[in-house]
Amino acid sequence: MNRCSFGLVSSFAVVVWAVTATGMGAQTPPVTELQPEVTLAEPYSLIRGLVELPGGDVMIADQREGALYLASFDGRKRQLLGGRGQGPHEYASLVGLFAGPADTAYAYDLKNMRIAVATPGGVAFVTAFRELGAEGVHPHFEDSRRRLYWDNRTHTRLLKKSEPGSADAHRTVVMRTDGSGGIDTVATLETPGPANPGPLPDWDHWAGGADGRLAIVRDQGEYRVDWVTPNASMVRGPVIDEERIKLSRADRDSLSHTRTAGVNLGGAASRARSDVYLPDRFPYAKMILVSSVGRAWVQRWLPVDEDRPLFDVFDTQGRRVARYRLPPGRILIGLGRGTLYATHEDAVGLQWVERYRVP
Repeated sequence: MNRCSFGLVSSFAVVVWAVTATGMGAQTPPVTELQPEVTLAEPYSLIRGLVELPGGDVMIADQREGALYLASFDGRKRQLLGGRGQGPHEYASLVGLFAGPADTAYAYDLKNMRIAVATPGGVAFVTAFRELGAEGVHPHFEDSRRRLYWDNRTHTRLLKKSEPGSADAHRTVVMRTDGSGGIDTVATLETPGPANPGPLPDWDHWAGGADGRLAIVRDQGEYRVDWVTPNASMVRGPVIDEERIKLSRADRDSLSHTRTAGVNLGGAASRARSDVYLPDRFPYAKMILVSSVGRAWVQRWLPVDEDRPLFDVFDTQGRRVARYRLPPGRILIGLGRGTLYATHEDAVGLQWVERYRVP
């Protein structure tokens, strides 16, 4: 859902995997190996969102530094936008960032329970959730009609504990404000299993685009992407004919450990847990994003010894049309118009932002 204009041409190599049959007679697209074209000159601490602006600059929300930045890849800009606080042009705890119209971005301010609306000139104003018809929620994005979207997954987890036999304990709904103080339910997600499903939940994932369409990756018995249109009708995607990857002993050993914060920036301690639920096979999808051109990017679950992220890209009919792989250790943080943004972490835990060209 981010927008962009871009400059440098990236280099990439194409690796063709074996072609197999997928839903509705389609074929598996080849995997394109992406390489970064440029890296921001300075690192960040804990990035919670990135939005690309029409001129190619980016806004970045850094939770650990408590800062909202405007940065450019030519090294000429790295400036703070707005200030910390509770005033009309301030924010307190930025934990999310998503694109707004033109050159604006919406920063989710958890502590103040509101959205800071930022432009390259600074924070123009803030909007409380109650002004949008919602309060006490964690918004995922806002569409071009300024409708806010979120889900009730926290409520679902509570029901799993208090009423595990209830049908609502295994389903989550996606809601949005209707612009006049009301709330609409626009989609239903399958969220089976226990309240704390461990690191590999086979729950549906969703993401939205600026035009109000939602992409849902189904992640139970079959792998597919469905779309919910702005008027709440459903476009069911074809099933991708692939099997889930079986967990190895190394996968189980790694995933049964939890990481706790260490004393320095990059430090972390790892300890084994015996109560972590692990299925026999990985789920299909790890996460999903929607690009500004309306395509759904699904990150795949892979064995722990494969540290090169793999993404399936789906069109608006739910057909898989492309596959991309990033270099080792990268984390996708944003999509632009023909670009992709990822981070890699250095030895002391700082995050460096890279821009990629998507062919």
